[in-house]
Amino acid sequence: QKKVIAQTNHIHFAYTGGLEWHPRIPNVQNQFIYDDLPQFVMAPYEDSRDPPRLHLLDKFDVNGPGSCLKRYSDPTHFKSASRASKLPETKKKKSVQRNRDISSLASIANQSDRKA
Repeated sequence: QKKVIAQTNHIHFAYTGGLEWHPRIPNVQNQFIYDDLPQFVMAPYEDSRDPPRLHLLDKFDVNGPGSCLKRYSDPTHFKSASRASKLPETKKKKSVQRNRDISSLASIANQSDRKA
């Protein structure tokens, strides 16, 4: 395990003897048995099995106990946050467009004043 992780170049795996190319490998489910995988491969899977411990963040939240779990598991929170982030952008676009329209009207007025 440590020997594989410590290697910086893995090209030698392509040239080791005994490798044969099989273009049509049958797709079989459950190709790996749980005990066959090395520990350094299984450790991240074991660590990520449980849901995140959001209750530990409740002490930093002003909304009280259970608020972090509710916030991150409730899809309406993300919808409202998405709408809130898009709203100022829309207002900004409208104000830029209004300024552009006003400046174009002013330039048309200046051009008509020059012709007269």
